[in-house]
Amino acid sequence: MRRVGILVALLLATIVRAEEPITIRMMAGLGQGIPPKEASDPRSVARRAVFERFQKLNPDIQVVNAGGLPMVGERAESMFLMSMAGDTAPDVFYVNFRQYYNYIDQGFCRPLDDLVKRDPESVERTNPLIEEVLRSYDGNIYAIPWFQVAIGLFYRKDFFIEAGLDPNKPPRTWDEFYETCKKLTKPGRPGFIFSKGPGYHWVNFLWQAGGEPVVPAERGYWKANIATPEGVEAIEFYRKLVTETWTDASGKKAGPAASNATDFAKEISEGKTAMWFSYTNDVVLNMSDLNPSLIGVAGMPAGPAGPANEINAGMWAINAQIKDPKKIEACWKFIKYFAGVEAAQVNTEKFVEAGMGNLVSPEWLKRFGYDDLAAQVDPGYVKANEQLFAHGH
Repeated sequence: MRRVGILVALLLATIVRAEEPITIRMMAGLGQGIPPKEASDPRSVARRAVFERFQKLNPDIQVVNAGGLPMVGERAESMFLMSMAGDTAPDVFYVNFRQYYNYIDQGFCRPLDDLVKRDPESVERTNPLIEEVLRSYDGNIYAIPWFQVAIGLFYRKDFFIEAGLDPNKPPRTWDEFYETCKKLTKPGRPGFIFSKGPGYHWVNFLWQAGGEPVVPAERGYWKANIATPEGVEAIEFYRKLVTETWTDASGKKAGPAASNATDFAKEISEGKTAMWFSYTNDVVLNMSDLNPSLIGVAGMPAGPAGPANEINAGMWAINAQIKDPKKIEACWKFIKYFAGVEAAQVNTEKFVEAGMGNLVSPEWLKRFGYDDLAAQVDPGYVKANEQLFAHGH
């Protein structure tokens, strides 16, 4: 009888262990972890809703932040690298294009081709140019995009009207861009601002001039490619924007037409610039925190080689150290959900609830039953988004 009792106890313990959820540790740095419940900005609310919907659909999987302070920028990346070298590594972590090759070189990322082949819908939303980047390392895919972005020209429609400019006709070329910047410049407010110094946005000018920042070199390496005629042209255009002055109609010295921001987001929100470069994405077209009725979004001005701009993606990768098939399957379910149509639906619903439905891509609004709101989306946003992803680098 005692033996039977022991067997029953062992069986119950086995059942309990079998029902325990698999825990996924995800990187919390770079602002891409699970937002806190008290977060109130629409993007955090939408992202938290995606996490919660996934959790509800998958009660056998528990997603937690990998621990540590929720840092951003270089500190967050340093914390991540330290965790990968120690015993606190996340199971799923965030990757963008700048990090992608480096993380693969370090052996951080598990190849995902076997999982993608089984579930091809996992890359259904992926822009062809972005998938090309994902496979450019060695033909394999090591991360799956859950949002995709393109740099576009954002501008204040009210400042255009104030300066006597048509807000429906943003600048289309470098010459028009410079002249527009001059007309929008006034004391204490340049026509345009760069973020994080010139480098972060200047590469768009290099592409527009027909150049590339790096090119393949021998033995699989890459080398800098700035010292070229195209690089000189792009540098000269930047210099013109931030150093040249002119005499205004009253005979006073004016300009320069652009400057490097000290606090990019703050200066935009306080109306201390008329134009800036920023990201638009594949779900929400206008990512600005300003009143959307004030903001125009346009394709990038064409340089000597035509229009061009940065595209990028926020992606999830699986830690290559994970060997447990059940843990890998749980991580894949998480990534596949985030990259899928249902996550786009949750994002759409939350932005609509926040009164920002007119900023969501009409494609998603129509797909999820918001045809009335789709008609309210600024057609300029839609056209700009199409152009930006088509001309992306």
